[in-house]
This record gives sequence, C-alpha cells and structure tokens, in this order.
Amino acid sequence: MEQPQSGSRNKSEGVPAESKNNCCHWLSSLRIVVPLIVAILVHAYQSYRINDAADHEYKTDYDLVHRSDVKVLDCGKGVYTKQSPCSWSQIAATKTPALLKNSVCTAWAATEKWDNMTYLSTKLALFTLTDVYQQQADRFAFMNYDSNARLASILVNHTFRRHEILNMSAADFFTLVDNESIATDEPHRNRSGFRYWAGPIPEALRSDVSPFQEEHLYPTVDVKRIGMWLSSPGVLATLHYDTYHNCFVQVAGQKRVVLFPPDIHHSVHLYPSLHPGYRQSQRLYSDYMVPRNASCSIASTVQTVPLAYYDFVAEPGDIVYIPPFWFHATQALTYSASVNVWTYDALLENAEQIFVDPIPFDDTWAAPVQTTALVVYLRDFLVPLVFDRKQSSPRFFRSFVRNWVEARYKPLMQSLPEKYGTHPFLTAQTPASFGKLGFCAKDSWQPSEHINERFHAGALAVARRLHPLSKPIRTIFLQDLIEEMISHFAGPLHVITFVNTCLLSSS
Repeated sequence: MEQPQSGSRNKSEGVPAESKNNCCHWLSSLRIVVPLIVAILVHAYQSYRINDAADHEYKTDYDLVHRSDVKVLDCGKGVYTKQSPCSWSQIAATKTPALLKNSVCTAWAATEKWDNMTYLSTKLALFTLTDVYQQQADRFAFMNYDSNARLASILVNHTFRRHEILNMSAADFFTLVDNESIATDEPHRNRSGFRYWAGPIPEALRSDVSPFQEEHLYPTVDVKRIGMWLSSPGVLATLHYDTYHNCFVQVAGQKRVVLFPPDIHHSVHLYPSLHPGYRQSQRLYSDYMVPRNASCSIASTVQTVPLAYYDFVAEPGDIVYIPPFWFHATQALTYSASVNVWTYDALLENAEQIFVDPIPFDDTWAAPVQTTALVVYLRDFLVPLVFDRKQSSPRFFRSFVRNWVEARYKPLMQSLPEKYGTHPFLTAQTPASFGKLGFCAKDSWQPSEHINERFHAGALAVARRLHPLSKPIRTIFLQDLIEEMISHFAGPLHVITFVNTCLLSSS
C-alpha cells in the first residue's frame, strides 16, 4: 500500500488535537491583537490630524453653512434688572446674537415720530449733518475707509470708494431721502442717489429715545459710543466685524440683518490689517445678501457640525444684539433710522495689548538679523504657543501662513490688476525687488540660548492674552499681529514677498 508523502496529511485522518488547539489559540489571539492594532492606527491617524491640523482647520467647505432662525426674546416692555432674560448682562454673556421684541424701545417717542421726515427736518432745522456719504448709482454698498491705514496712500480709492463725502443740512438730507422713498417701487429709475449718515444723536432728539435704560442696552460702565444712523432705502453696509458688543435699535423703517459667526473668517476674505478696509470683507455683497430661497456662497471653516448664520428683518422697536467679531451686513429696505450702543469687552481689551507690548528683539540688530529673527520668533515660538502646541511643527506653520495669505492677500492682489493694471503693491511682491533689500540671511545668524528664552517669554505673554478667546478670534488677532510685525521690519509693501522669501522657505 502506498504511503502518504512526508509532510502531507490524509484527509480522512482529521486534524491532530494539538494542532487544533494551536489554531484556536492563534485565532483567539488574533481577535485581541487585530482590534488593538486598528485602535493604534486610528489613534496615530487622529494624532497626525491634530498635530498637523492647520490644513484642515483653515480650509473651506461650502456645505457647512446653513440659514437658521435667530434667537427671539419677547421682553414684554418691562423694566430690566441684571437677572432679566432681556437684560444686557444676560444676553452679552451668551456671545450669541439675539433679536429682542417688545422692548422698552417700542415705547420711545422716536419709534412713532422718526418715521416722519418733516418732524425730523423741523427738530434739526439748525443742525448740519457732517460726512454724509452720497452716491449716484443703482446700488450703494457702504464700506468704512480708514485713511490712516499704512496702505491707504498706496491703495488710493481701491475698488470700494466710489461715493462722495459732503456736509448738508438735515432739511436737505431728509428732502432727498423722502424723494428716494417715493421711488422705491422702481429703485433703478429716476433715483436722486443714495445717502447715508452716522454720528452722535443730536441733542434735539435725545428726549425721543427715553428711557435709554442701563441693563437693557448697555452695562453700567464701559460704553464706547452711542450713535445714530440714517439711510436711504437700499443702502447696504457691507460685511464686517466690530470688536465691541453692539446693541442696535431699529427706530424707523425696516432693515435686513445678516450675521455670520467668527468661524468663517477664512471664507470672508478680510482685508489685511494694513489696508484701509481693515475688519471688512472683500467678498461681493451678492455672496451673502442672497434671496431667502437661495443658498449662501459664504463658506465655513471645517467643523464637525454645520455652522448657522442668521438672516432676518428688524422692525421699529426691535433690538438686535451682535456679539464682538460676528460678521454682519445690513440693508435698509425702506428709509431707515437706527440707534446703537457699542460696549467694550474686558477680554478683548486685554487682547488688544499685544499690539503695544514690546517685541523681544534687540534694536541694535541689523535688518537681515531682525528679519531672520522674526522668522524664528514666529515659526518656533509665537504661532506654536498661541495654538497650544508643545513644539513647533513646520507643516502646521506652513499651512497657517498659506491659509492666512490665501484668505487675505490673494483676493486683494487679484483685484488690483482689474483696476490699476501695474500697481506698486504688485511690483513690490517679487523676489527680484525684495532680494535687493538683503533680508532673511538665514545662515548668518543663530539665536543664543538667552535670546531663545526672551523669544519664549515674549510669545508666552502674547499667548496668555489670547488664550481666553475662541480659536477663530485668536486667529484673527494673530494674523493682524503678524502683519503689523512684518510691516514694521520689512515695510507694508513687502508683506507677501517676506512671506514667500522668508517664512515659507524656512519651514
């Protein structure tokens, strides 16, 4: 009878008991080891995403912004204490927008009288409205212009300054606005133009906004400004943020209000801090002032849950609370009169000190040393500490810088050729022009241990001022600070070339 070959097993003989036990033991071990390996790989991947998260934190996703209903509070026309749901203290503590109905402001004489422009013309017969913005066009999108900004003299009349500024009597203003109101059913025909004015409440009208109650519109202290706003039908204030709490009362007419959270700062495309349009969006108003049944093309940063934005109409007597750093745009649907109160925020006031705190550099350092030191300070100390990273990461830093430039400078530089063709701001952003300045001679200087300690202490001081703030607001502050620092050492014209030549090449 033929014997089986060595090493083979006759099927009829079955599996030996010892082998069967080894096989079961191996399978049992596999059930334990495989999930453990998977868990380790998942943890490693998550750690990788966390440690090198800048690409994900600052990229945009157009599916994660959706219109939602703003929080509405019925105030019942009562007297408000600090414990009342409609009190300033309770509302401001939430840092969430709110629309207050039936507030004490509905009892103001202004809500009945300011809709009558003859009344206002009479009360302000001797009053001159200074700095009235006027534009003869189909539409008027107002954007604040800071003529003291470092790039103001270079970017003269850049894109959005198409209006004229003039003084006029209140009577002339209201006569023109009244004529515009009559033509609102055909807004693009026979228009006499748009007018917009903002300033302190004239003394002759102060009794009309009484009671102007503490704990309803503002806290007992820290009021920055109380203002009045008048506008023609259709005037739009473009998307921007303020660094203060804003309680805004719609006194006469209707005003559309659109609000986005600070998380979308990347997609808003803020103007650089050096630009006269600082704190304002470069986006077209058609991107966010969309019909109610249309999708908004403003994107959010990547979030685990969709971000809500608000779009609603404020009626006479309504109060709108807008938290600091919430992006907002408004449009007068009719002739509009409003009053607002801006109030300081203690944490933000503390954060503002980063712009006046001394930079931990030596004034005797030559320009190449200063700019090289700035690279080391930003890359190895400031950015990691502000974002709570235990050590610097070239990937994180590079992504942070690229996203900052993509959000602020890329749209600006793309818009300049359309208006100017060859422009000094563009010609300065070339390695050829910048290389002549001799900046970022990285091989010629290395920080000593003492300098590293100074850099760490300086960056830690900035981080401690910013840490109480949310990450989006912290990011806006840090981007502003970096722009100011680069401008100080390299000049406002050379920010982008400094980034390309020094920051990105070093990481």
